Amino acid sequence: MRTNSASTAIAGLPATTRVIDSGNQAGRADLINIVSLHLADPDVPQAQFGMMVTPIRASNGRIKLIVWRLSENGETLERLGDSGSSGELVNGIAATRISLQRVVTAVRTNQGRLKLMIWRISNDGQTVEIVAESSPDDEVAIASSELSVVTMNAGQPVTVARDAEGRLLVTNWGIAGDGQTIVSVGNSSSAGEVVTEFAAARTFIGRLVTAVRTSAGRLVLQNWAPPSGSDVTLLGSSDPNAAGDGRQISITIGGEILTAVRSLDGTLKLIRWNGALQRLGDSAQQGGPSSRTSIVRVGSDLYMTAVRGAEGLLNVSSWRVRPLEETIQQLSGTSPANREPVGEIAIAISSGHRVRCVP
Repeated sequence: MRTNSASTAIAGLPATTRVIDSGNQAGRADLINIVSLHLADPDVPQAQFGMMVTPIRASNGRIKLIVWRLSENGETLERLGDSGSSGELVNGIAATRISLQRVVTAVRTNQGRLKLMIWRISNDGQTVEIVAESSPDDEVAIASSELSVVTMNAGQPVTVARDAEGRLLVTNWGIAGDGQTIVSVGNSSSAGEVVTEFAAARTFIGRLVTAVRTSAGRLVLQNWAPPSGSDVTLLGSSDPNAAGDGRQISITIGGEILTAVRSLDGTLKLIRWNGALQRLGDSAQQGGPSSRTSIVRVGSDLYMTAVRGAEGLLNVSSWRVRPLEETIQQLSGTSPANREPVGEIAIAISSGHRVRCVP
């Protein structure tokens, strides 16, 4: 465990400060995700601590979930437990919380098939076990390790992937009567188009929004109807000429839709969209070099980005996006003293508006 309070700010605005990291508690890993949890604890009020899970591919190539607790003051990060070393062999992972003590992971197995698993985390965080898995009959072939899973109404998971032909595949999932089998309820196989990259998020009104890079290299947003039985319905798409080229796509939902992309010149660009998928503005030239991007909302008009920047170093920045203003304002960035080499990046928010960034 290491602490570091070095930070930097722009024109006296709030700084992005590195508070704590896990040191050598975790070991080697790649394909990293992070999910915030708030579990019952008889000794600590629920709102006063943050628990999180990092689903990873461990050094043996198998999926592993590690549970962590951050102290109320944000200065101590404790590893509580994990799922052991006998998980599925995987080459792609996405994860989200579906209830207070349950996390769903969507993985691409080493056989190239999409598989879902639901995990239960004990109150003390020391035990992590699988309680449900997808049926082999529903585990379809997918084109790459890129995956998204989003929790919709009533904790229903929806996955986004590319099928064997590279078409966008949106799938609704449910739980069978035995409580141990996850079943595919319906998918978008006839509606999906060929894409090369994508990201997904849930809107406040229960719709799924996907941001995709089309086969023509254009950034396009898509609105999907709330899941209903076997119906997976595409409601509409943004103008394919509205945003131009965008790579390494990340998306988050606040008062508006915000996408973070790597633009043609290799720099980070944030783009604002309304609910009708009309482009409202962007961050212009404020973003620096970027080869990996991740974005999360942390307040009513505040957002954080984590990017793999110049020389492969992690850079975390804060941004302000006010709905009635046209501009996106960068507030702060990671100081050089806090940067370190990274590969893949995930970023999430847990209690107290503290940001977790996992390189």
